[in-house]
Amino acid sequence: MELDGGTAERAPADGSPPASSRWTGRAANSVAALVFLLIGVGAFWFIHRFAVNLIYFDQWKDIALVRAAHTGSLTFGTLWAQHNENRILFPNLVVLALAYTTHLDVIVEDYLSGALWCLAVLLIVLAHRRRSPSTPWILYCPVALVLLSFLPLGDALFGFNLTWFMALAGLASALFLLDRPALTWPWMGLAVGAAVVGSYSSLQGLLIWPAGLVLLWLRRRPRPLWLAWAASGAVATTVYFVGFDLASSSGSAGSALRHPVSAVRFFFSALGNVFGQPVGSGPSSGPSSALGLAVFVVAVFAFVRVCRSDRSGGGPIGAALITFGFLFVLSTAVGRLDLGVANTTRYSVFTLTFWVGTYLALLSPSRPAEPSRRTGWRRQSEAAHAHLSRRPVLLMLSWVVLVALLVVQVPRAFLHGYQSGEGWHAAELDSVAVAANIDTAPDMVVVRRLGNYQPSYVRGLVPFARSQHLSLFDTALAARDRRAGIDPTLLVAVLRPLAGSTVSGTVVLDARAEFRGVRAIVSFRLTGPGGEQVSLGTAKQTYAGWLSYWDTRSRADGVYALEAQLAVPGRPLATSAPLVVVVRNGP
Repeated sequence: MELDGGTAERAPADGSPPASSRWTGRAANSVAALVFLLIGVGAFWFIHRFAVNLIYFDQWKDIALVRAAHTGSLTFGTLWAQHNENRILFPNLVVLALAYTTHLDVIVEDYLSGALWCLAVLLIVLAHRRRSPSTPWILYCPVALVLLSFLPLGDALFGFNLTWFMALAGLASALFLLDRPALTWPWMGLAVGAAVVGSYSSLQGLLIWPAGLVLLWLRRRPRPLWLAWAASGAVATTVYFVGFDLASSSGSAGSALRHPVSAVRFFFSALGNVFGQPVGSGPSSGPSSALGLAVFVVAVFAFVRVCRSDRSGGGPIGAALITFGFLFVLSTAVGRLDLGVANTTRYSVFTLTFWVGTYLALLSPSRPAEPSRRTGWRRQSEAAHAHLSRRPVLLMLSWVVLVALLVVQVPRAFLHGYQSGEGWHAAELDSVAVAANIDTAPDMVVVRRLGNYQPSYVRGLVPFARSQHLSLFDTALAARDRRAGIDPTLLVAVLRPLAGSTVSGTVVLDARAEFRGVRAIVSFRLTGPGGEQVSLGTAKQTYAGWLSYWDTRSRADGVYALEAQLAVPGRPLATSAPLVVVVRNGP
């Protein structure tokens, strides 16, 4: 049929799409390929820009592990030992390999985390499209934009988080293998192996088993296959908790049981706290709670839609990711309630699997389920699906909500992720100075900058790391910072007033100063708009810090820089980083 005077293009007689459609499809695929390429390059650029080769916090356990290997005291018990609530057997093996090949270069470890995360995202996309081949590649760009934004990639800047990315790579690999059109026992064995590696890399890896079980159930796999998967998961989980010490884990379920309402609020706050924007430190946060509730409602609709439609498409992959993300956020609400919702931003790499799973579940076309002879709940389910299918407004509303959230989330995640990367880089460079000058660094500086361990524990590991040229001590940074000494701003800091605050009348000045076994004097200095400097007097040491008072009415209204200075006999004067305050006493 010709329309508009015969200008419409005729379809070829063999049923193939018109030439214009083919060219349009190729153009869209080219755009998609370019987007994927740019996202991948951007991910590794981000790591290159902000990664620092530094032994930091939990990674001192890696130094102890390498020392055990060097001294011949390494045992399986050492590799299997519990770290907080995690079994990190396989990451420990990677650490040993890096120690013998790269002198434990943490930047290489960061790159490995980024590569595993890129692989996981690729496997998720391929698994979905394998079942929905008609889906244009360009529609998978949001998956990469969300999961490979700078916000979740910020977790890769901490080398110890290799444990997380090994668990996530185990999740993606297991789902990809389990979702093969023809699932045979050898492929099932490989999927079990991937899940075991993920399980013994981090606690979150245990959530791979219920996610895989949901996928097998939605695909209607033969009973022996899903029974084998369930049995393997039960065995892996049992082995995980053999000899497990709950007291040494960093979380507590008691608060959630005592405060169930706060736990529910925390759940939705954690689910919506994926923007990287600073939030309050309480158990919940209003805006993120509302966002989390919106995503949760859409996810429930998407999950039910997959369950009540033809399951041959890519929807079950999305449902499996929803299951994984839901269980993770639920476990966070139970175990991390005491830490406050501000702490949940660091878990966005896991939480975003819930968001992406919802998108992939909605992305699959919905077709009526296959006819079944079964009665009871199956008939009711099919009737409910028919009812939903007659109400496309629900699907349209779900898409509108989810797309709107993604449009807001993606640019903010890149922006705040970049800002967090800058902050992380600066903080690690400060920690380099402490590690290089560990012999003269005060105990509190060691604890705050290098890890929440006994200072003697860290001080005992540094000589071994230095003798073996591990990590930082195989770089020029260590020698440079050792010559320069500790940055004075690490020894003293202004605590009150807060940076950027407006002050009037008489205000309290509070400073933190750290030193060992010597007498010290802390004073405050003010720099005015014209560059003139005024001493505000010395401070008195109290349990709340070094306190003094400042009558702001003695200065004209304007913007000032406030600094604290630490004077220690026989050492250079240490001055804190300047803090900007606004004096406003006038009308």
